Amino acid sequence: MSNENKDNSQKPKPKLTLQNQRLRELQQQLDKLSESHGSLLEQNQRIEQKLDDLKSLLENRPDIITSQVDEPSDKQYEDRLVFNRPHSRKVLSDALENVQERLILVCPWLTSWASAVVIEKCEELIKRGVRIDIGWGKLEDLARDQIDTFWYGALPKLRQLENEYPKFLSLKELGTHEKFLVCDNNFAMLGSHNFLTSKESSPEFEVGILIKDTNTIQDLIKRFDESTFNKSAALDYLSREGDTYDLEYDLEEQPIEIEVLKKIIEKAEKRVAENKQKTVVKLPPPQTPPVTTLRNEESIVLRTKSEKSADFTTNNSTPPPLKLNSNRRTRKRTIQSEVGNDLGVTSTASSDKKPDFPVSNKPKEEAVKPPIITPSGRLGEIIVQLNWSQGTGSKTAIDLDLGCLYELKDGQKSLLQALGKSFGNFSTTPYIHLGEDDRKGDKGETLWINGNKVAEVNRILVYAYIYKGIAKWSEANGVVKIKLPEVIEQADIEVKLDDHRDGINVRAIALFENVDDKTFKVTKIEKYFRGQSEMDKDFKWGLDWVDGSKEGEKWRC
Repeated sequence: MSNENKDNSQKPKPKLTLQNQRLRELQQQLDKLSESHGSLLEQNQRIEQKLDDLKSLLENRPDIITSQVDEPSDKQYEDRLVFNRPHSRKVLSDALENVQERLILVCPWLTSWASAVVIEKCEELIKRGVRIDIGWGKLEDLARDQIDTFWYGALPKLRQLENEYPKFLSLKELGTHEKFLVCDNNFAMLGSHNFLTSKESSPEFEVGILIKDTNTIQDLIKRFDESTFNKSAALDYLSREGDTYDLEYDLEEQPIEIEVLKKIIEKAEKRVAENKQKTVVKLPPPQTPPVTTLRNEESIVLRTKSEKSADFTTNNSTPPPLKLNSNRRTRKRTIQSEVGNDLGVTSTASSDKKPDFPVSNKPKEEAVKPPIITPSGRLGEIIVQLNWSQGTGSKTAIDLDLGCLYELKDGQKSLLQALGKSFGNFSTTPYIHLGEDDRKGDKGETLWINGNKVAEVNRILVYAYIYKGIAKWSEANGVVKIKLPEVIEQADIEVKLDDHRDGINVRAIALFENVDDKTFKVTKIEKYFRGQSEMDKDFKWGLDWVDGSKEGEKWRC
């Protein structure tokens, strides 16, 4: 390269060129700033428009401001304590009034006298399309099938509603001691009060908590939906007793050290050894309740304690009532073995004349106690229960069903039986309710008669019929027990189906007849018929009969 070219390449750039480049850079930055400014102006205009819209809305809707001010005061009631029964019953009433979609009620026992208002309100809610779930049943009661008619007196009516509205009412056996309710997703209450068992009038202390926290409410709903009753596990738990049970309880429930465990085992072994050395004392067999056994066409007039009150004050030889325990929650029931003087007469006056049919032995004489005085015409709950065995001589098991014909004082006549799904109503007409259909005989079939409505009833004919299997009454070993409430003087009545007439399906058992609108006369009936229509004609009931079925199986009646 020549020296001349080398000198030219090393010459500095003119200053004017550098200034032009700087100006171009500044111009580019200015253009960017202009674009950003325009964008900010647009955003500012949008914000101002939204502020104007919000201002206009607040001017036209002042209630929005009020609700925002009131909101903090509501939050202090989201979780609050509920003391004593009147307040927990008030929460239950609020749930029944305000529920829109689903109501969950969980309580171990369901007594009829405490749940009557609840059942009536549930009927209204069901017809409105509200779903109601009721969790019930104490663990030992469900495991041992001890469904007592007092502690679970509301079950017949609730089961009837469940059969009528299966999509909206569900009864779930839980084996529980919980007491809680959930009203939609709005609020829940849990506490110590058996709100479907006890009235609010008791001064006994109770405590609970009212919850509006959404997460807690969802946890309670999930717990109810996922809970199931395991009968075998419950029976296994209840079978454990004594030292073994105490030891297992300590092991399962308490985190204990090895030394403590050794002491528990040593103590248990010592008590077992001591018990082996003790003399074994044989206890007498438990006393069975007295019963009155009727023969064919023999009758008995039910008498209340009010009608027999004079006997307790004037005749010291009359034995006192015998007290019996029905289950762990003791309900004492008085049973008097004396029966009426003239079974074919409606008079209820007392007499020294002995009955002309066998009765149970009277209990040993004790101190005479004051009688329970009951208004005439209020007999209480009369329970008719049928039990039988399936039979072994035929291939098809015997399915024995209980039913009744009834005639009311207003002239209404009809029947109750599983065939045709007619189950009646205990609280309203016809004041009779038939329980669930039992296909095997292990649980039995039950008919409840409202004795407080005796003035509304003219007569009731109780009967049984073999729906399925060969008509062999000799293999069925059927027996009907009429359990009388404590206001009745006489013992429970037992009718054995021992006058066998094999090959005939229907058998009349007992006839209840109104006596002076104050009580019933009960007569044992031993008559067999080839169908309910034939029995209808014999007793002059006057009903129209057609073929019926259970689950699609036809049966002529």
